[in-house]
Amino acid sequence: TLNDGRTLTLPVTVAPPRPTIVLLSKRIEHADDSPIRLADQNDLPVNQQLTFSLRSSEPFPRNGQIEIANADDSLHTMLSVAAGTLVLQNPHTLLATLDPLKSFGTSAFGPVRLRAVEPDGTTGDWLPLATLVRLPDLKELRCANDVTIPCTLQGDRLYLVDSISTDAAFTAPTTVPEGFVGTALLLPRPAKTGFYLRLRDDPAPANAVTLPILLPTPPPASTAHATPSAHEKVKTATTDQSRTDNKAVPASTPDSPALP
Repeated sequence: TLNDGRTLTLPVTVAPPRPTIVLLSKRIEHADDSPIRLADQNDLPVNQQLTFSLRSSEPFPRNGQIEIANADDSLHTMLSVAAGTLVLQNPHTLLATLDPLKSFGTSAFGPVRLRAVEPDGTTGDWLPLATLVRLPDLKELRCANDVTIPCTLQGDRLYLVDSISTDAAFTAPTTVPEGFVGTALLLPRPAKTGFYLRLRDDPAPANAVTLPILLPTPPPASTAHATPSAHEKVKTATTDQSRTDNKAVPASTPDSPALP
């Protein structure tokens, strides 16, 4: 209807409803051998699998797909029933598995999202899924007996660390420079409970690190009286016997009676 009262007829096509899904739950397969405990439950290490479940408002077609990508589409993959990365629990509930390292490679990091894709290419709305992070390989923490001397943290891929600190508030952090290629970092003596680090891929959370402190091995204590060995015992006994055998027998004198 126009302002002057005239009406116009416009052609309209009502398309089928776009696919609508919601994220029900997700589980990250954390590595038990890593000393790093991620503080943000949405952080997903690229070398660990993510299992999650979805619910579709309409029956999800068997040849439908779940698209996963980042904001600029430089990371992109499709999950499907045919590929084995999607399982239909029932017509409305899906179980999905994402292997970031296999799908995106070792340079993957940052937030990723998902959406449903119909067989004809119709797409739904994007939903946030996780934040991809890469973890350093922390090997050992060596400290001196003097608590005022900094400790040495040794490991690989330390360039993935943004900063480390002995407290969760990062009051006096040690910042790792960009492009760091070394295998050791210095930090103040931490408490027995460990220390904290922030990842370069997600520098906001303070992630706890539990790594035992290795102290110098004290030298063996010297003993004042060592226990003689079997060889020394035999040698001593032989010497004593020799001394007994070599005692001089008093010779006879003119004034003394002759020995029989």
